[in-house]
Amino acid sequence: MPAAQYAKKELYDLLEGQAHRFASAFLMPPESFAQEVVWPTLDNLLSLKSRWKVSVASMIVRCRDLSLLTEQLELRLWKGRSARKWTKGEPGDDALAFEQPKLMMRGAHLLVDNGIFERNELVHQIGLPPATIEMLCNLRPGYLSVQPSAGDNVVPLKLKRTARASRSKQAEVLPFQK
Repeated sequence: MPAAQYAKKELYDLLEGQAHRFASAFLMPPESFAQEVVWPTLDNLLSLKSRWKVSVASMIVRCRDLSLLTEQLELRLWKGRSARKWTKGEPGDDALAFEQPKLMMRGAHLLVDNGIFERNELVHQIGLPPATIEMLCNLRPGYLSVQPSAGDNVVPLKLKRTARASRSKQAEVLPFQK
C-alpha cells in the first residue's frame, strides 16, 4: 500500500513497529533466545538480562512475538513488572556498560595516521562539526579540532636495564653513524 494512503500518525506507528521488531529479532534471534527462555517468569527473564543485554520489558515483547506466552501469562508479567516498580528502571540497568564505537575510531585514525586526509580535510569531507565527529567516533575531544604540534609525534622510549647499566650511575651515549 502506498505511503500516501496512510495518515502521518499511522505511517509513523507502522514504521516504528517495524523498527522495534527488527531490533528485537536482531538482538534476540528466535532460535537461541527461545531455547534460553525455558519458563518466562520475571525472575528468569531478569537472570537473562545480563546475557542478552536487553530490558525485561523487551524480552516480554519478544516472548509474545515468538508465541512463548499466553495472553494471561503476558498480562501477569506486565502487572508483576509494574508491581515491582520496574517501569522507570529495572534491576541491573546500571550494571550494563554502554558500548563505545571502535570501528569508526579506527577508521578515522587510519585515514589521518596514514596521510589519506589531514584532520581538517576529514572534517570537511564528513560535513559535521569536529566535536560531533569526535563524539560519534569515540575520538578524544580535540582530536579533529586541535592540530597536533611537532611534540605530539615524539614517542618516549624506555631503556632496558642490563646488569652492567644498573651498576653504573651514568648511561653510555653511542654516536650514530651516517
